[in-house]
Amino acid sequence: MKVFVYKIDSYSKDLFFPKERIKSKIQIINILLEASRYILSNPHIGENNSNDEIKLVIDKMSRLFFSSKNKYYSIVFPFNLYEEGGRIYFHYLNNINVDAYLISKTKSAINCDSFNDDCVLGFADSIFESSNSLESEELWSFLKELMLFEDGYIRYDKDLEGFNVAKEKGIPDRHPLTHYDLYYTNKAAFKIGLEVDNSIDDFIDLLNIKTDCKYIKN
Repeated sequence: MKVFVYKIDSYSKDLFFPKERIKSKIQIINILLEASRYILSNPHIGENNSNDEIKLVIDKMSRLFFSSKNKYYSIVFPFNLYEEGGRIYFHYLNNINVDAYLISKTKSAINCDSFNDDCVLGFADSIFESSNSLESEELWSFLKELMLFEDGYIRYDKDLEGFNVAKEKGIPDRHPLTHYDLYYTNKAAFKIGLEVDNSIDDFIDLLNIKTDCKYIKN
C-alpha cells in the first residue's frame, strides 16, 4: 500500500474543511480537484505547523483521507498515479493528463453561473467558455466522468456540541457523540453511532478492503 501524506497549510484549510456541511457532488468535485492541485504542488509544511493532513492511499482501494481534530472524511480518488524523477503525476483514463491547467479549466466550467442554467445550452456554453475548441472535447470527457464517478463519501465525527443539543432534547441517540456520516444529501445521509473513538488509522482500516471487515453488533 502506498501512502502519500501532505500537511495542510492554514490558507488551504477552508478548502478541505468547509464551514458548511458538504451537501452536493459539485462540492465533492471541487474538493477532489483542489486536493489534486495541492498534492501536485507538493507543498512543504513543517511537521509542527499544522495538525491537518491529506493522505492519499493507493492500494486495491484508492482514496483521499482528510483529517483534522476529531473529524475525518474520505472520498474516492479516481485518477491513476505515476512517479517520475521524484515527482508524482495524475492521469485519468490513461490518456488525460490531470495537471493544474486542466484543474483550473474544469473548476471554471462547474463554478460559473451558466452551469446552473435551466437550459442545457447554458451548460454547454460553460464548457466552451472554459476551453478552446481543441480542448473542449477533452474537458467535456473529463468533466463527464467526474460527474458520474462514485465518490464514496464517508465522514467520522466526534461532535460534542451536536451531541449535547440532542441530549438536551432527550434524543441523544439521534446524534451520537462519535459517529460515521454516510452520504451527504438530506434524503440519503444517515449516521452510525460508535461506542469508542476512532483514530485516523482506524478510519483508513475501516475502508481498506484488504483488511478484515468490521461488524455492527447491535
